[in-house]
Amino acid sequence: MTVVAGLIASGTILVAARPDVRAELLGAATPAASAPAAASVLVAPPSAGVIGPAAAASPGTLPNPTTLAARIAAVPHDRLGTVAGRVIDLATGAVLFNQSGATTMMPGSTLKLLTATAVLNALGPWHRFTTKVVSAAPGTIILVGGGDPFLASSATSVAAPTPATSATLASRTAAALKAQGITTVTLGYDDSLFAGASWNANWPVGYRSQVSPVSALWIDEGRDPVTSKFTKDPAATAAGIFAAQLARRGITVRPRSAPIVAPVHATTVAEVRSWPLATIVEQTLLNSDNSAAEVLLRQVALASGQPATFAGGVRAVTQRLAGLGLQLGGVNFVDGSGLSRKDRVSPALITAIIHRAATTAELRPILDGMPVAGVSGTLAMRFFVPPAAEGRGLVHAKSGTLTHVSSEAGYVTTASGALLGFAFIVNGAAPGTPITNTSVGTNDWNMRNYLDEVASVLAGCGCS
Repeated sequence: MTVVAGLIASGTILVAARPDVRAELLGAATPAASAPAAASVLVAPPSAGVIGPAAAASPGTLPNPTTLAARIAAVPHDRLGTVAGRVIDLATGAVLFNQSGATTMMPGSTLKLLTATAVLNALGPWHRFTTKVVSAAPGTIILVGGGDPFLASSATSVAAPTPATSATLASRTAAALKAQGITTVTLGYDDSLFAGASWNANWPVGYRSQVSPVSALWIDEGRDPVTSKFTKDPAATAAGIFAAQLARRGITVRPRSAPIVAPVHATTVAEVRSWPLATIVEQTLLNSDNSAAEVLLRQVALASGQPATFAGGVRAVTQRLAGLGLQLGGVNFVDGSGLSRKDRVSPALITAIIHRAATTAELRPILDGMPVAGVSGTLAMRFFVPPAAEGRGLVHAKSGTLTHVSSEAGYVTTASGALLGFAFIVNGAAPGTPITNTSVGTNDWNMRNYLDEVASVLAGCGCS
C-alpha cells in the first residue's frame, strides 16, 4: 500500500490516517484500505462556486485561526522576499489563514496542479492514450503518436508500474506482419496530433535539460537511447528506436524513416494503450515531470476543441477551471509545467483546487499524486532540517522551484486530527521589485526550508 493509499472514507472527504502514515514511514505493514463508496464523495454540480455545497467539517479539531497565524508568523522568514499563503479546512474550504492569498505570483511547478485538474476534468481518470502502427499499402507502415507522455522503450527503462512500451508494440507489429508474409517494410512516423511550436518561446535555452520539445510521439520522453539527453526531434528518435526493435524481431526496416501523416483509410496493424490518466497524473505530480505536463496541456486542448498548441492548451485549461467554478482573477500562465517566469497563480486558486480534489471523485488522483514529505517524489529529500521534522510522512504536497521562486501546496492531517489544505508561494525579491533570474537579496535554500517548516507547523498544530 502506498502512503497516499492510506486515505479512508469519512463523510464527504478522504481522510489521511496519521497512524498508517507513521507506520509506513517506519516500514511496518499497514492494513489495505478499501475504496470509498461513490456516495462518500461530494461531487459539486457544474454551477457550484469554489467552495461548493455544504460539506461535513473536518473530523478533527480545527486550529484556532489566531493561534495558527501566530505559529506561522514565528517561522523565521528574513530575506525571503514576498510571501503569500492560504490555509483551509479541507472538508469545507473555509479559510483558516490568509496572507495575501489572492495575490498572483510565480508558482513554479505548483502550476501543474492546474493542468492536472483540467485534464482530469476533460477526459476522466480512466482515459487512455493509444500509440499505434498503421498501414495504407503493403510493405509500408506508419508509427502514429497518440500523445502518451510515458510511452517507454521497454519495461526495464522505467520504474513500476509498467507503462505502455514500444517493445510490446514492436512485438505485436512483427507478429502481425509475419502473419501476412511481410518481413521487410518502409517505416514512416506521424506526430501530427499536436500542432504549433514544440518549444515554448518563454523558456530559456538552458531549460533544454529540464523539458523535452513537446511531441505527440516520443519514447522515453524523447531521450536519446545512448546519452539519455532530450533530443531536438523526439518523433524521429522514436522512429529510430522502433525500427531497431522491429529489426530484433525479424522485420527489416528500409533506411530513412520519414515523417508522414497517416491516411484516414489506413488500417491498424498493432497498438498499445497508456496507463489510465489517473496514473499519468499521479506520476506527473509525484516527480514534477515537466515534459509530461506539457503533453497533458495539449491533451486538454484537444479534448476542449482548441488547437493542440501552447496557446490552445492555456485557453482550454482556463476554460475548464472556470467551468468548475474556480475563481481565476489575475491568473495568467503560458505553459502547463510552470517553467515560465511569466506564469502567475494565487494561493487562493491552488487551495480551491486542492479542496475540489478532496471532494470530487474524478480529481482524486491530484491528491494521490502529491509527494510525501521525506518519503517520495520531489519531497523525498526535503523536511530533513530539524524544524521541519514534524512534517515528515505527514505532509503531502506539490512543490515548485525556479531561481528565487519556491512554492508548496498540498494537504496534511494535524496533531488534533483536522484535515487542512494549504498553498504558500515565495518570490524572492523585495515587494514591488521586478523579479528576474538575477534578482538578489534572498537564499533559495532558506526559501524551501521556510515552506517545509510552515507545512510542519500545520502537521504539529493543535493550535487551540
